[in-house]
Amino acid sequence: MPSDAVSFRGVSKTYGGNAQMDRIVSLVKRLKAGNLQGGVRRLDGKLALEDVSFRIAPGERIGIIGPNGAGKSTILKLVNGVIDQSRGEIDVRGSVGGLLEVNAGFQPNLTAYENVILNLTFQGFSRAQAGQLVHKVFELAELTNFKQVTFKSLSSGMGVRLGFMTAILSQPDVVLLDEVLAVGDARFRAKCMEMIGSFLEGKTTLFVSHNMADIREVCRRVLVVYGGKLIFDGEVEAGIRAYEGRMTAGLTDPEEILPNSAHGTFLPPAAVVEALSYAVDGVETTVLPKGRTVQCRARLRLDGERGRVEIAVQLKKIEFGSIASVLGTKTLRPEGDGADAVAWEFSSTSLLPGDYYFEMSARRIGQHKQTLVVVNKFPFSIAPVGDDCGEGLVDLQMRLTERPAAT
Repeated sequence: MPSDAVSFRGVSKTYGGNAQMDRIVSLVKRLKAGNLQGGVRRLDGKLALEDVSFRIAPGERIGIIGPNGAGKSTILKLVNGVIDQSRGEIDVRGSVGGLLEVNAGFQPNLTAYENVILNLTFQGFSRAQAGQLVHKVFELAELTNFKQVTFKSLSSGMGVRLGFMTAILSQPDVVLLDEVLAVGDARFRAKCMEMIGSFLEGKTTLFVSHNMADIREVCRRVLVVYGGKLIFDGEVEAGIRAYEGRMTAGLTDPEEILPNSAHGTFLPPAAVVEALSYAVDGVETTVLPKGRTVQCRARLRLDGERGRVEIAVQLKKIEFGSIASVLGTKTLRPEGDGADAVAWEFSSTSLLPGDYYFEMSARRIGQHKQTLVVVNKFPFSIAPVGDDCGEGLVDLQMRLTERPAAT
């Protein structure tokens, strides 16, 4: 429809046996046709998207989530015109820009300054306009002293800073951001999130990320893509629960994923993790000391009588993501209140001080494929000991000495 900023109608994309040749063919077709939307109809290769349809209104902020290889980046490339669809129709209104992947569009042997000028020129700015804007890009990227350094000499984080600021300041009508915050320190990520909120106000934004906290903050609607299919289109929290629940439970069949909310309903969860407690030496606490054995006890509620349940547990650290996971089964025997418990232990020796949480979900084995799986989070922290202030995921027990040992 003309009122949509972006619309996909029955879009499929098949990559041929030579992906690079696909891009060349697509580019030549677009140059000859004056950017006319067309199809490279090679159906002998990998099916990346299958019969995808959605509509995005002007100014909407859309999150696109799904496992690696699901087709998320393919959607962004189709919107940007980097590739053409094999079937279906795509309409995009207005200018399109953004950062599709780390270091995309930057030439390694040019200086950082020359690369930003070149990218701004490609976005439609005159040479004079680009010359005025480039200083703002480097200032916000906090790389003023690196203008004359060749791009290949910059770290990946520096490259993302330049790419992100160039994309934001060019102010296209439709903004595409593909995992742009996956590289960089926490302080700069916070700055980027703030800029997304201010500079992209009123802009149509498609945001791909594996960080659900970022999705929650940036987006008002979410598309869940799995196996090349759009399996959910709707409210952010419902989409995240559907995606995380099925992924945590280890399902691999796209048909087992929560169906598109516009085409079906789902049943209430058959098993729910209601609570998780932590204890050290029998004393419950959420502030855990290092180097101790921690007892964990989860309370689960089962819909109905006893049954075999698949339980998924993931240990995550805030700002870093998943550290470890385990998938197991248990026969629950609900008591009078319909609840049962599962317990395990872990050692806090290898965890650095910081904030963590366990994610847990449970589902009846053999339950209806359209039954919702609920993922719940249970936070705890590891207390620092003395001057123990390391950063990262795990403690490797490395200690510095004044001089190397004699050999």
